Amino acid sequence: MKLFAARFLSFAALLVSLQALAAAPVQTSPTAKLKTVRAKSFAARLWSEAIKLEPALKRKGTQVHMGYWSLRDPNRAAFVRVLNTINKSSTKANVAFWDEGVGSSVARQFPSYRIMLQEAWYERAVASTPPVKATFQWDVDHKQYSLTVKVALPQADDVWGEYSQRYAEMAPLAKATTGKVVKVWCFVTNAGAKRVFYKYELPILRTLEGQGAVEVHFAKTVSADWKRAGDWTIGTASAPPPVP
Repeated sequence: MKLFAARFLSFAALLVSLQALAAAPVQTSPTAKLKTVRAKSFAARLWSEAIKLEPALKRKGTQVHMGYWSLRDPNRAAFVRVLNTINKSSTKANVAFWDEGVGSSVARQFPSYRIMLQEAWYERAVASTPPVKATFQWDVDHKQYSLTVKVALPQADDVWGEYSQRYAEMAPLAKATTGKVVKVWCFVTNAGAKRVFYKYELPILRTLEGQGAVEVHFAKTVSADWKRAGDWTIGTASAPPPVP
């Protein structure tokens, strides 16, 4: 069960201080949410949110960086380190963002991402798995809430997976705006074959790579430095093999 909830639980430290969230979870139906995140316009919505958080993204010549992680730490921590290192540039010649927002600061999260957290997809999915529970614990405040709209575990994965695909589709929008191919940094060693990266994100990255929108890098180790070419393999064909 912990495997399915891992993506959400990895954000717990940040969520505690996220005051902008609603006072209680918003129990959106999976069908309604999937309709929203599957719409191609959702990528444009995320791109608009990114520009509002970081105006340098709409400047010609800005080098945009995106990234992916799987398996929580150490992969997540390693990616966040690279993300923040890139964004330390005072000239804003390089700007990095991920599916959460522009950098790792809670204040710079995408509004759409905050809504995803409010909807408690994995907490509800865990409670909806037989034996079904009447309540679920929201990891934002660790309180119990009545389960009014059930979510199957595959539905929770679909919601986050489709969200991630629309996030990936921000890359062509970034390239069109800045004139530069987006650089993508991935920390996914030992990720499961059926988890979000290999099921949803890698396929769309292959498509975007074929379109010339992205250059995809895979970290050889969790200590990889984005400025050291030898720390990475390049191209989706060089992705590390998933764990069955």
